[in-house]
Amino acid sequence: MVLVVLGRRLNDDGSMSMDLIKRCDKALEFFLREKPKKVLLSGGAPNKKADRTEADAMKEYLIEKGVPQDKIIVEDKSLTTFQNAKFSAPIIKELKPQKVFVCSSNMHLKRIYLNPLRLFQKHLRDIEVEGVF
Repeated sequence: MVLVVLGRRLNDDGSMSMDLIKRCDKALEFFLREKPKKVLLSGGAPNKKADRTEADAMKEYLIEKGVPQDKIIVEDKSLTTFQNAKFSAPIIKELKPQKVFVCSSNMHLKRIYLNPLRLFQKHLRDIEVEGVF
């Protein structure tokens, strides 16, 4: 099992938005309860003023909260939800999980346009995909 945490635009000072903090807290709860093989943090740097990637911010936060660094994989090129799925898929396939959980906000996972769960299912055809929100 792999947990994927989707990024959210950072504030100009490089700090995480409240929505991203909530995603990371939900991911932490899931990690402690379910013990996934790996946690894949997906998010690049759409806000150039932040001077770091969403994935790096999430990694720092989760390590501070007790997630072991060796459990974390960073995908730091994606700038959109479509790219989250596209760039994360090859990493996930290498891990050969039977199931992938995608962590984001409730609104994000349930939206119709560019739905993250459908995008991940499209790129991971033989792997079960579920949402964590």
